[in-house]
Amino acid sequence: MTTIAYKNGTIAADRQATDGGLRLETDEKLTQRGDMVYAVAGVLATGLMTVSWMLRNNHNPWGEEGECPLKDDDDGTCVVTMDLRTGTVEVWEAPGYPMAVKDKFAAWGSGAPVAIGAMAAGADAVEAVKIASAWDEGTGLGVRAFTAWAE
Repeated sequence: MTTIAYKNGTIAADRQATDGGLRLETDEKLTQRGDMVYAVAGVLATGLMTVSWMLRNNHNPWGEEGECPLKDDDDGTCVVTMDLRTGTVEVWEAPGYPMAVKDKFAAWGSGAPVAIGAMAAGADAVEAVKIASAWDEGTGLGVRAFTAWAE
């Protein structure tokens, strides 16, 4: 699936996507669009469609550009956003409503439990994803990260 980790104004994600049992390297799981960073956990195509929907609707869950692609019957796909100007983090899950992240650190995806433990023990977000890569088969192929300018 993936590992997304957030701590101290930095968001990090692994670069592994899977397709039919094949591991593929991608930068699309964690991308920057303007002043925002978008991280996808779960089904990459659904997550990327959600990012496109969010951009068309200016992050308004009641926007005019149709319904959010995240559905209640999805398999845990979520989009995590971070505003690079402020460091504000939100997670979008089905049915497509943002929830503010207020914790000092957080993680999403199949490697989240390992990443949370790593950050609780002192690792930063990048180190947490690297540690999750060693233990979670859905996480790997390097790490990509962004840090908020306000931090």
